[in-house]
Amino acid sequence: MIKDDFRLKGFGFHDYPGYKNYGVACIAKEWFFGAASCAGLEVLEFRRDVWAGQDVVVVRRLNSLS
Repeated sequence: MIKDDFRLKGFGFHDYPGYKNYGVACIAKEWFFGAASCAGLEVLEFRRDVWAGQDVVVVRRLNSLS
C-alpha cells in the first residue's frame, strides 16, 4: 500500500475510504524535486514541517508565458 509505494517509488497515495482520487499522499523530497524539474518548475524554497505538520514548497515556472 502507501508505505510500500513510498519506499519503492518515493511516492505513495491511498484514497480515503469511500472516496476516489481523494486521500493521503506521502512524497519524498527528492521525488518532488525531480517531478518539478521535469514539469519545468524551479523550487525556490522548501520548508519542512511548518504548516500543520506538513512541508511547504514554493515553486515557479521556468519558461514564463509573459
